[in-house]
Amino acid sequence: MITKYSFRFIFLIFSIVILHSCKSKKVLQVSSDKRTISQVISPATDYQWIEAKAKVNFKSTEYSAKGILSMRMRKDSAVLMAIKKIGVEGGRCLITQDSVIYIDRLSRNYKISALTELESIVRMSSNYSYLEMLLSGAAPIIDPEEIIDSSYHRNHIVIKTKINNINHSLTYDIYTGHLKSVEYHDTFSSGTWSFSDYRIVDDAMTLPYKRTYAFQYGNNENLTLDLDFNKIEIDIPKTIQINIPPRYNRIY
Repeated sequence: MITKYSFRFIFLIFSIVILHSCKSKKVLQVSSDKRTISQVISPATDYQWIEAKAKVNFKSTEYSAKGILSMRMRKDSAVLMAIKKIGVEGGRCLITQDSVIYIDRLSRNYKISALTELESIVRMSSNYSYLEMLLSGAAPIIDPEEIIDSSYHRNHIVIKTKINNINHSLTYDIYTGHLKSVEYHDTFSSGTWSFSDYRIVDDAMTLPYKRTYAFQYGNNENLTLDLDFNKIEIDIPKTIQINIPPRYNRIY
């Protein structure tokens, strides 16, 4: 049975993921010149399709799990994900601009929700572009007019801004321009995520292979998600669809 809590856990595993590389690690060239704020707030995200896999380690106040997550993404369109444990698929999820479909293979149930309903479940923005940003691992594009404060430090730049009307604080490496960490706060929740081990992906983008996400809901719920990426293919069109078996029960 898919409870509100278990669906939140499943969605967090599915929706805070992904990008890595299927090629050998390439050495990044680090400039001795410091980046400007205008350079770090408009990062290049040159991809249309993504297919990738990642190791997932999830921990909360009540539950912990490990698994392998596979993902296909078409930019500005849809994301299809599946999670396996010990080689057995436990669930599959399709996120589109306006809906989320989740299939629970173990209990033979499925759930269809409007994308806007996720805000009451995961207590964070259900804007598709925001979720896609988290999934891709790319730094968000920041509107200069939304910047509240910015400051230069010895090795990093800190920018405070609003993204989807939520306060965010983003820290960038001052020499590479890479996003190192993010903090956000809203009425119902707060969270942080950190990126490290940046690598060049298919000569097109530079993305973090290791990520840690931590969320707090009220005083009693804490969730941590560690991601370790090992494969990606970019701009190879693949089918993105989900088929619900006829004998599965719909959960409302």
